[in-house]
Amino acid sequence: MSKVQSKDAFLYDLNGDAGELKIALREAMDLGSAAELDATEFASAGQGGKADTAIQPDDLVTETVDGLMTAADKLKLNGVAAGATQNAADAALRDRTTHTGEQAMATITGLVAALAAKATPADISAAISSLVNSSPAALDTLNELATALGNDPNFATTTATALGNRLRVDTAAQGLDATQKSNGRANLDVPAKSEALTVDTASAPLALNILKLLPLGYVNPEWWGFSASAAASANTTALTNALAENEKVDPPRGLFKLATFTHVLAEGADCVIDGGGAHASIFNFGSDNGAEIQISAAASQMQADKTLIQVTGLSFQTELSSGAGVGLHINYPDSLAGTDAGSSVRRILRDLSFSGRLADAKYWGSGLKITNGSYFDLENIYGSGPESGVGGTLVNVLGNKNSVDNTFRNLRGRNLSILANVAGRFEGLTFDNPIAVDCSNGLKWYATLDSGETAQPWCRVSGGHFNVTGRAMDFDNVTQIKVQGTVIYLSANNAMGIYANRSAATEGVANNSFTEIEVQNKGSFTGQAGIQLGQYTGNSIISNNRVTGMNNGIVLLTNSNGNIGSSNLSTSTGSNGLVNNGTNNNVSVTVL
Repeated sequence: MSKVQSKDAFLYDLNGDAGELKIALREAMDLGSAAELDATEFASAGQGGKADTAIQPDDLVTETVDGLMTAADKLKLNGVAAGATQNAADAALRDRTTHTGEQAMATITGLVAALAAKATPADISAAISSLVNSSPAALDTLNELATALGNDPNFATTTATALGNRLRVDTAAQGLDATQKSNGRANLDVPAKSEALTVDTASAPLALNILKLLPLGYVNPEWWGFSASAAASANTTALTNALAENEKVDPPRGLFKLATFTHVLAEGADCVIDGGGAHASIFNFGSDNGAEIQISAAASQMQADKTLIQVTGLSFQTELSSGAGVGLHINYPDSLAGTDAGSSVRRILRDLSFSGRLADAKYWGSGLKITNGSYFDLENIYGSGPESGVGGTLVNVLGNKNSVDNTFRNLRGRNLSILANVAGRFEGLTFDNPIAVDCSNGLKWYATLDSGETAQPWCRVSGGHFNVTGRAMDFDNVTQIKVQGTVIYLSANNAMGIYANRSAATEGVANNSFTEIEVQNKGSFTGQAGIQLGQYTGNSIISNNRVTGMNNGIVLLTNSNGNIGSSNLSTSTGSNGLVNNGTNNNVSVTVL
């Protein structure tokens, strides 16, 4: 049958059917849509060829074929032990601290290599043996090491803290607080010098400020702004600040303007100024007076060396023409208690120069002035008056207290009124090698003696050279004079080599010696005398002297009695080799 009628009464030819007939038959037979499919699309009842390609029962659990689950899931389940149940979360399973059993080292990345780099017990043992064997016997046990470290379990921290409390030299930014800085200065014993840091660093470099804090044993006024270009007021302030440190003051070389100042020494304090040389470190005071160093407290002989005043290596210059100024005054005032002249104050004055400032008619009235003093030591003191004429005194020693045993060595002066003048209560002066050139007078000492006083003002003069128009040596009431080996030139009428006199026989005891002295008339001057002893100057030795060109060689005035001497030679222009107006004299002079 190739024809079939459908439900809709249409007749269909099966041949060449495009699907319409099949649909008609399916509808006519009430078949479902499956009837439309080819038989090959369905498995056979016995699971034939098509069933082999479908999921088979055995494939539900096989590990290689997807079924109810993927093959990978089935493989995972296949590894679960029989009877296993989940008893921990995944995070716990991943945490090694929850694992039990051993894990092979090789399964841990890098573990074997890391352990290989660590020291073995053998390595540690060898290192300990080496340490012990190389340690001193006192530190070859842990107990000894612990004892050496003070049994401090925090030794490293303790050491680091201690080092942190030390002053560092490798940095300028240690960051110390004010207390630490104060403690540092106190431990360095330089608290006073810290005040110098207040100076303006614009005028004093930081390096100089640091020097003030160091225990150098000296200070430099430059640290306070002292300089050749500074004004007199600034330099004076700087110098007095330096002196206030009570240390040795070292002024630099150069010419420095200064104003007059007084430095008062506290009881027991010292004053030491050490310049670069008499013509190297120059203090120029312009038209002002000079410097004064004043002792403020009594210092008797019973107190040993209580105070030191030492000034060396300086030049004091003035532009005064009145002759009223004083270059340097060392003052132990009459107003201080007691009659002692400060004999426990050591005064050392050396290598000093006093003059005008490179201009005619400029000079000091007194270059160096000393008021009261015992045991002072002057050496290499230079000075000059005006370039034309004479004026001023190089050394002026005064006082009303009892002063003893002072020494002058190498006084050098020219164009002066007096080389050295002494007045007051002094008992004992020594002049070694004094030189006065083109001066009016050389040494002048008028001692103070009360009526009936038995004190013995004595003087020793040895060597030296005088070229004067007045008197080379002039003594009054100096009761013991010894002059030896001195050369004197007289350059004016009525000039005199040596004159000694006493105002009364009751004052002191005369006991003089004049030997090996040469006195010469430097020209054709008249009225000159070589050696003249005034009244009450007896008991003297006058021997081995040479007087040349004098009107009167040796003169013994009234009441100059009991003198002796021989080997004296006079080449007088007159007939008076010896003038003897005293009594009981035995002095011989050979006149040529």
